[in-house]
Parts: sequence; C-alpha cells; structure tokens
Amino acid sequence: MKSFFLTLIALCTIGVVQAQRFTDNPAELFYKKWSIGKIDKMLQSKHLTSPCVEVWKQGIDCSEAALPYPLTPAWLLEAHDLSEVWVGDNYLGFSRANYQRITFAIERAEKVALDEYRLRGTVRMSGMQRPMEGTLRIVAVQQRGGDDCEEASEEQIYDIFGAYTISIYSTYGDSHGTQKGVFYSSVYELDDMVELNDLGGYCDGWNNNQFRGWVVDEKNKASDKVNFGLGRIPDSGDLDVGVGEFFPDEKYYAYGWAEYTEELRAERDNYSDDYEELHGEGTLNDGTRWLKVFRLLPQKDGSQKMNVTVIFMRDGKLVRSFRPKVDDVFVPMQSTWNEVGNVSMEDVDFDGHADVVISLGAGNMRLDMHYACYLYEPTTGRYKYVPQYQALPNANPDATQRLVHTHESAANDATEFVSWRWDEHRLVPTTRTVLQWKEGKEIETCYDYDAATEEWILRQ
Repeated sequence: MKSFFLTLIALCTIGVVQAQRFTDNPAELFYKKWSIGKIDKMLQSKHLTSPCVEVWKQGIDCSEAALPYPLTPAWLLEAHDLSEVWVGDNYLGFSRANYQRITFAIERAEKVALDEYRLRGTVRMSGMQRPMEGTLRIVAVQQRGGDDCEEASEEQIYDIFGAYTISIYSTYGDSHGTQKGVFYSSVYELDDMVELNDLGGYCDGWNNNQFRGWVVDEKNKASDKVNFGLGRIPDSGDLDVGVGEFFPDEKYYAYGWAEYTEELRAERDNYSDDYEELHGEGTLNDGTRWLKVFRLLPQKDGSQKMNVTVIFMRDGKLVRSFRPKVDDVFVPMQSTWNEVGNVSMEDVDFDGHADVVISLGAGNMRLDMHYACYLYEPTTGRYKYVPQYQALPNANPDATQRLVHTHESAANDATEFVSWRWDEHRLVPTTRTVLQWKEGKEIETCYDYDAATEEWILRQ
C-alpha cells in the first residue's frame, strides 16, 4: 500500500499542480472576458449547425470573445449527448459577498440543439428549497492532453466553455430570480463514450463544472455574485481553506457552512476502514506494473456505489489507465473484494494479441464472476472496451474452439452453459445447454442459436 501511494505522489505534485492548472487554464481567461451583455449575445446567438467548425462566427465576434481558441471539434457535439455531464446533486455554491451557502442539484439535462441543453433541478439556500430551470449554450470546445494528475493516455480530453441562464421559482411557480453567467466543464472520450472528467479526482484541488454568474434584476443589471461547481467553487476567495478538498473557513459558518461541515463529518463517519478503499498491485509478463484502487462509496440512500481504477506503469511512467463502467446496483460480494481490480492479459478474441481483462468480483450469492474486457486494436494501438463481455457470468475464453464459454445457476436447480463466438467486437451466442436434476437424474437439454431469428432452437 505504501508503494502505491508513493506512485500516486510521483504522478502529481500534491496541492500545487491542480491549483496552478486551474489559474493558468484558459478557463481563467474565459471567465474574465465576459459581461452580462456578452452573455446575452451568446445565449441569443444562432444555433450551431453541422458541420460546425468556427463556432464564434455564428453570431459571435471572435475578437470580442478574446478566447485563445475559437475552434471546436464539431464531432463531439454532433456525435454525443452530453446531458449526464451536468446531472448531479453535489454542487457546492455561494452567493453574495458573505459567501452564503447555496446547494444546487441538477436533476435533469436535455439536449435540445447541437450546442444547447435545458436544465431542471432545485436550489437550496437558507433552509428554503426552490425549483429551477436553466439553459446552457456551448460556444467553444478544445481538445487537450491530460496533466500529471489526470493520468490521461487512452482518454481524449475536451474542455467545454459556454454561457448559462437559470431561473428560480417559488413553490407557487412565481419567478424568484434569474442568474446568468459562464461555465467551464471538462469531459473525456474513450471507446465511443463521453464521461465527466474525473481522471484527476484523487489529486488536491480537483474541480469540474465550474459556473460563475450573477443575479440579474429586471433591467438585466448584475448584482450579487453566484458561483457553484463540483469539487471546488470558482473564485471562492478566503471561503475555501481546504488543502486536499473544499473546506469552509470557520468565520463563514454562520452563513450555512456550519451545517455543511456537520454533513461532511457525518458522511465520513459512515465509512468503514474495512471497505472504504482497497489497493493492490502486480506485474505482467512484459514487466508492466499494474496498480488498482477499489472503492465502495456510501450513497445518501444507504446503498453503496462501486468504483474501480487500474493504471499501468512502465519504467516509472504512466502507460494507460482503465476505469470499468459498473452498474450502480452492482456491488461485489465481500468474499470477492480482493479479486476486484486484478488484471490479466489474455487473447480473449483469438486474434493473436493480448487483451486486458479486469476482475469485478461476484455480484450474487452464487459467486458468478464478472470481468471488464478491453480488446487490443493493433491498427490504432488502443484498447476498446466491450460492455457485453462484462455482463457475461464466469466468462472463460477457449482458444482451441475459438469460443467464450459462460455458465451460471438457473431456476429449478439448473445450471446453464452458453458458448459465444466473436463477430468483430460483438459476441454472438452459438449453443446453450441446460443441466437439471430431476428425481435423482441429470437431464440435459440443448439448444442452437438461430442468428437470423435471434431465437433458441431446441436440438432434436
């Protein structure tokens, strides 16, 4: 465990890298260049159309924006729905000069245009919770490489910039105020999926979805500042005195932050040292070291959420990282916790190249094991994630038959065996055998899969 933490320390200079990255990031230039008038211009500009390249020419003056990059990778906006990037109930926020605490929960985001998303959620301040609706307009996207903390290698990182407006309502539906501002978000793309960029989440100062805005009056003039975000709050001055993570200065406790510290302590008390975080490491045949972190994070509803990160190191340098996508309801049995995150290199699809297989443990009392699979693509040198493989119980590649065999317990004391063949990156079933004990006898029933009808045909 000690060597693991030494490795992570070597990967990022704690406390300095992230703080410097945020102040030097072009996001800072973006934040400083805007007024309410410019924000309105963004919100009211023509929608981006496909293919969109020079987005600022669609109703926005590039020189006025003064952004260091006026171009956007159009495909990111065209190919993906980014709604889930902004959904979350853990936004930290403040308003006014005294840093009055505000809690934002974005419960739903909906893509309504290439560059526009509608938001719905709640805002809580001074003990009052009110519904809110908002609009995000994306105006620029920049692709970049990851920094030391982000461990990016296979991932492609994109920073997103734009404007937003939020309307807050009373419980009777009356307008209770409007906020306008600019925002910065960061995402990563891997294996045709886009996720919120949490790659550097273990480093000090991590932040994302940073919103900076103002309350505007009926004459559209700005008054009180309203900022919120994930991990940290932008432009929080002397409110935030935390080193590793956000923590409010005691002098602001009277403005809602005393309750926050109590909530934080209660949340940490819910953790158990036995399962909060497990680590492991190993060495592959080519000398590559793998390091794993397996976490079970308690949720507000009393459930737990599984999180697994595996990184590959060679010659003291990061080679790549893997983060299996695990369903929220999948929590491995405690007897298999030590298996979670363990890595093996196998030729799973029988193409002559070693693929990455990561154990996720067993999710039921029958101890059916599940594995995340990343197929190596020799043409690109990258690994492609195969979600279908992860759903198979006890997957076992058979190089002789060039099939993947699975088995699991079924109803009525039966055991089901299924064989699968590869069709490019997709697994197609071929045969299914059900073994069942009845009156002391083993009964075998066999089926063949008809790919044309996608049905199982009883073998005569």
